[in-house]
Amino acid sequence: MTDQPGSWFINRGLFSDHFLQARLPEWKEWRVDAELIPFRESLQSLYDSKKSILAHLNEAQTELEFVQPVLALLGYADSYIVQAPTKVGQHTNRPDYALFPDVKTKNKAYQKLDQNDYTLCVGIADAKYWERELDLTKSSDRDTFTNQNPSFQIAAYLTGTRQNWGILTNGRLWRLYNSKSHLPLGNYYQVDLVQLLEEAPVEILKYFYVLFHKQAFLQVGDKSLLDCILEGSEEYAVELEADIKERAYGVVELLCRGFVADFAHERLVDEALKNIYDNSLTLLYRLLFVFYAEARELLPLTTNASYRENYSLRKLTHDIDEIFKRGYELSVSSTQYYHNINSFFHLINNGDPKLGVPEYNGGLFDPAEHPFLEKQAIPDAYLVQAIHQLARIADKKLKREVAVDYNTLSERHLGSIYEGLLEFKPMIAPHDLIIIKDKGSVKYAPANKHPSKKVAYTKG
Repeated sequence: MTDQPGSWFINRGLFSDHFLQARLPEWKEWRVDAELIPFRESLQSLYDSKKSILAHLNEAQTELEFVQPVLALLGYADSYIVQAPTKVGQHTNRPDYALFPDVKTKNKAYQKLDQNDYTLCVGIADAKYWERELDLTKSSDRDTFTNQNPSFQIAAYLTGTRQNWGILTNGRLWRLYNSKSHLPLGNYYQVDLVQLLEEAPVEILKYFYVLFHKQAFLQVGDKSLLDCILEGSEEYAVELEADIKERAYGVVELLCRGFVADFAHERLVDEALKNIYDNSLTLLYRLLFVFYAEARELLPLTTNASYRENYSLRKLTHDIDEIFKRGYELSVSSTQYYHNINSFFHLINNGDPKLGVPEYNGGLFDPAEHPFLEKQAIPDAYLVQAIHQLARIADKKLKREVAVDYNTLSERHLGSIYEGLLEFKPMIAPHDLIIIKDKGSVKYAPANKHPSKKVAYTKG
């Protein structure tokens, strides 16, 4: 583990990792240092006093001994109602906790809850016994009332109560769910309290304190802090999609140029150009897919150290960062990076149980379906630049280069980027061209008409 914030929480597509790590700390709501130390001390004291018994408690006992005291530390002391009924059709569900802004509002809410009216709530919460799996249906005598899949339950509770925000916990893991997210059941934000207390720097505990505290749920105007974080994350996703889409054109051009370097000029007929372009798109999509899969834990980036440190695209991008940082020149004849990454694609296609890599059977990485990518190669100077452009991007608000947050992008975003490139086709220019910028867009012009421009030339 590192001290990077993203190493200490799991964000399954609910928020933007980059927003949480880089933009949220700029907000005034993040300035809770004076409150954080006593909060951590109280939380540590609670955990130390209970950890010897937690593994032996059933659900109700876990709530009494640990979950309710944590809720009190988060500002909910005496401002929740337990086992409030909610109906979905003819079925009655009972979330463990209906959360309220204060005791006075809670007392007003009792009669409303009998009518399935949760309008006075700020959110709901549901608790399970210590370390119970939160994504599985299972039977255990430690489940006091039900053995249903807890993530299904919290989604049903959000629907039944018409609440935006819900907390699901097994005492150790604490999750946030939102009813309006892209996948209300599958999208969540999770922290591990034991890990935060025993391993993480004190500062990292803010990601529990700020996001789970009652203040994050309270409406200011028509939005809560959590609503604003979600909105900011969604706005960043739109911004990022536009940036990556624009950057993808340049990446495809680099890949095409890399493949063309191995072709004699007379071989670059229309059919060959189309083949080069189509396979450059396939290579681009392979790279985008792996960036996305590692960000979403579809590949074992955090669960398998050998994969992360020896094989992952994340490791390669860190190595490439050093190349750019140190200003190293790369070869226009060596293709070692291409062969290394092609070997990596074979690993994904075939799977590797020892590395925790599942077999991918969608055809994208199948060598038999893409013989061009097996036969041809791209020189290091082109491929490394292309990968760097996909891995790093400028944050306009922070005015610095940052890692691209692929966890923020959805499958729909990736598909849109790919589809936008299908309408183009490569051509051989009749003259040497230069790149010029005109009102924010990139255009090409004959080099002999702009002799004063000191920019890169493209060879026909």
